Amino acid sequence: HPWAKVMVYLLDDGRNLQREKTVINMGNERLIYVARPKYPGLPVHGKAGNLNHTLKFVIFAQRVPRENDVVVVFDADMKAHPNFLHHTLPYLEEDPRTALVQTPQHFFNVDHTGDIFNHQNCTFFFGVQTGLDAWRATVCCGTNFCVRASALAAVGWFPTESITEDFLLSLKVTASGWHCRYHGHVLVTGEAPEDLRQIFKQRSRWCTGCFQVFFQVETFMWVRQLPSIQMLCYFNSIMGYLSTIICFPVFFVVPIVSVYTKTHPVKELTTLLTLLWAGYFASMAVVIEMMPRNFNRFSGFLGSKVNYIMWWCFLKGMWKAVRGRLGLRKIVFKVTEKKGDGKKKLEGEEQRPSDKDGLLDGEAKRESGYTDAEVALMYGLVDEAGEYDEDAVLAIQEELAEAEAAMSTEKRDSTKHDLKFHWGIFVISFIVAVAGGVSKTLDTLQWGWDNTVLANVSVAWVVINMVPFGMALGYAYLPHQRQVHGLLVSLSWSVYALGVLFAFAAMVTKVAYGNPRWM
Repeated sequence: HPWAKVMVYLLDDGRNLQREKTVINMGNERLIYVARPKYPGLPVHGKAGNLNHTLKFVIFAQRVPRENDVVVVFDADMKAHPNFLHHTLPYLEEDPRTALVQTPQHFFNVDHTGDIFNHQNCTFFFGVQTGLDAWRATVCCGTNFCVRASALAAVGWFPTESITEDFLLSLKVTASGWHCRYHGHVLVTGEAPEDLRQIFKQRSRWCTGCFQVFFQVETFMWVRQLPSIQMLCYFNSIMGYLSTIICFPVFFVVPIVSVYTKTHPVKELTTLLTLLWAGYFASMAVVIEMMPRNFNRFSGFLGSKVNYIMWWCFLKGMWKAVRGRLGLRKIVFKVTEKKGDGKKKLEGEEQRPSDKDGLLDGEAKRESGYTDAEVALMYGLVDEAGEYDEDAVLAIQEELAEAEAAMSTEKRDSTKHDLKFHWGIFVISFIVAVAGGVSKTLDTLQWGWDNTVLANVSVAWVVINMVPFGMALGYAYLPHQRQVHGLLVSLSWSVYALGVLFAFAAMVTKVAYGNPRWM
């Protein structure tokens, strides 16, 4: 579109004067720096509030969105490829009912063969999203997408009811009769979090926001407008978290009970049960082989096991959503820090507001790290006479001091604090696997295979349950290198495959050599 005019807005949620100066010095009239004001007592609504401020009070402050106005959103840690618009805009041009086009997320600092925490999320972006696109129910992911400004305005701009405004936006847009499409080519490259604290915080936030959406009565007013299949598509998003929260404790406890109490989940192994069990894994292998080239067996394996690693995060995320719904504590959007974050000042560099008429001279810094005059300049509280409201500045100083205190707290070592749950599960499973394996081997020698096969299958399942937690511990303690991560994933996949094959062989042997009942 040679006639198109592309404007780039850098939306700064904290007014970093160094960034503003950099943008101004670039001298490009199509690159605009925007820092939204924050007022004491008024909610800021995180990312959604930052976007809405620019859309409502800067871009469309004096006019309504036209049909050819398109909003494209990229997170600050994402870099768009030059052909992004060439791939996405045709969807909007060809179908006037298409409101939003989402593209995959891809990260330069994560290799798909060693992606232990499933950052690339191939199962979602190259499996689930392509299926959702067939039903015009693609889920917006908050970055790497374009949306019609008119459709965005029609649903009230970016939703502020949830900290996952992207998911709720796609639900509202679809419920309003628009289509959400998916373009399955990588057009943006970004940076994934590598610190365990940030990884767990990010996934917990996603979970909290998803539950937050469905804990609101207003959500069901939108959902009821959807066709049944689209309703199922959007409800599937919460079922992934809920099924993990419910199923993992069952999968962890049942094998242990089976090993030590001889109380097995089934009374007998039949031919039909063995075939159904084998059919489940066979169908999973077939689905993986049908996936696009971006997808491989390691991606499928990691996609199915990462939820176990995140179980504690999901549980905390659901509890935060429940607590927020009951009004016990406010849910706050927290940004995921990356290695590229520019929060640390360069040595000897001070990021101070530009001085006007000597306002900054002679004032002492408060606990926030800024003087009152600096805060007044940063938040636009200085009038034409060079004066400002001291009460308003003091209220902002208190908020900044609280934020500074939270950021300046000593960072905990993720390997010692954030992996307590993983260490507990791994150690318990290891003890059960070793002690149970030795015990059941002796029982097999004494009583025969027929009487101990179910217990041996349970021991194999305990080993299988150890695999994802072993990967998390390996990520924390082994050298942080792609080759090491790749070897760790290969080893984990091999242990998992051997456990499944042993269990299947044991079941087949049991069925072939008799089937006594346990009562």
